[in-house]
Amino acid sequence: MRKLIYLLLSICTCVSCIDDESKLGTNALSTLSFVTSLNESYTCEHNNQFVLTAPETKQENRDKTLSYEWQVNYKVVSTAKDLNYTCEGYGEFPCRLKISNEDGAIFHEFTLKIPYPYEKGVMLLSRYDGRSMMSFRGANDASFIKDIYRLHNPSVELGKEPKGIAYNERMECVYIATENPLRVVKVEHNTMDLLDVLPYPEERVEALFTLRSMYTLYFTGGGRIVKLDCGSDTFENGFQQYLTGEIMGMFPDAYLANNIVSPLYAGEPMFTFAFDTNSKSFLLWDEDSYVDDYVCLECQGMSLVAMFLRNTYDVVLVMKDGDEFKIFEYNINYDDTAPEVSATSSGMNDKSVFMLDEKKGILYYTDGGNNIFRYNLISKGNFEPSDYTVGNDGDVIQGMLLDQDEGKLYVAVNAKEGDYRGCVYCYNSVTKELLWEERGVAGEIVQMIYKDK
Repeated sequence: MRKLIYLLLSICTCVSCIDDESKLGTNALSTLSFVTSLNESYTCEHNNQFVLTAPETKQENRDKTLSYEWQVNYKVVSTAKDLNYTCEGYGEFPCRLKISNEDGAIFHEFTLKIPYPYEKGVMLLSRYDGRSMMSFRGANDASFIKDIYRLHNPSVELGKEPKGIAYNERMECVYIATENPLRVVKVEHNTMDLLDVLPYPEERVEALFTLRSMYTLYFTGGGRIVKLDCGSDTFENGFQQYLTGEIMGMFPDAYLANNIVSPLYAGEPMFTFAFDTNSKSFLLWDEDSYVDDYVCLECQGMSLVAMFLRNTYDVVLVMKDGDEFKIFEYNINYDDTAPEVSATSSGMNDKSVFMLDEKKGILYYTDGGNNIFRYNLISKGNFEPSDYTVGNDGDVIQGMLLDQDEGKLYVAVNAKEGDYRGCVYCYNSVTKELLWEERGVAGEIVQMIYKDK
């Protein structure tokens, strides 16, 4: 036992005599952290230089050499301290800054948006110098850009006679229809780059209707109708075959007006409702059966002036009975018509332009000049004085659009004279305050649409 105690004492003495020369703890890690930060997103125009200064950092314990790495869309574009990047492409791109030293790294992520040239805004189709022309003004832009189609597609001309344009949000494209020669083109909605020239099967095209459908577009012209499946870009003429076809045709003399409505279910048409100018009757086609005719006894013998879908089955009709204008509310489902409203003292005439505010049930119309009137359908005949006088004396209103989300009313006007006759006015639709105006933005305007994306 005594020997064991002596042995333990010897070991302890030996250990205590070892000189500890280790440096553990004197080379502590230099941890990085941000003192300032970057924004979550930045915007820079296409082909411009995007310059961004690296945020200030600090290192714990002692400073060490820093390295920088900037990524745009998952690709390293710079290893300099500050970013100087030429913006390429369009869209929103994920970006990341990596700052590192020999002991570790820190990261900052952000988004770089390079706006498309023709995002949300007003688009015009006009007639200028014997040809068709497109103009555009973005929602946040200060002015219109003229001739945007020709700018991007100089080798594929439009026809000389502009007829109509339509925007399909789901397919992200715009369709442009012109005649002389007849040409229907499909362009990318944000760049105006040509996607296709479509093999239009009819001899005439006079109007286009999207009807807010996700995949369907209707064309009318020469009293006929054809449907475009926007998913496959194929034309279908089932409605026309049931009208005038040799085998299935039930109305061989039908000549359709350039005005149709079609309620939607799950984004696609439930049926198509049109007006035959020869028989002066309404025709309904549900795509799964024959065409039905709706005489609408209250409207019998009258001519169609304008037609709007208010909800799934209720249609607002502006009809002309001799020299008198009349307004009807017609329920397609029950083939029932509310009492007619005479619009004799309304200011309507053969040159009037119409638009319906579906949500509020207000019919906008013009006097064929530069005055806008509003008729509330529930007033049952109470026509009020003009709400807007747009532009200058001699100007003629060509079209009206409502942006319900922004509370804006856009009015397209053709001036009496001038090189570029097309003008656009934008109002607050609630206060009626003029927000902006721009004259000389297009040729003689044929159609105006609002592209909301």
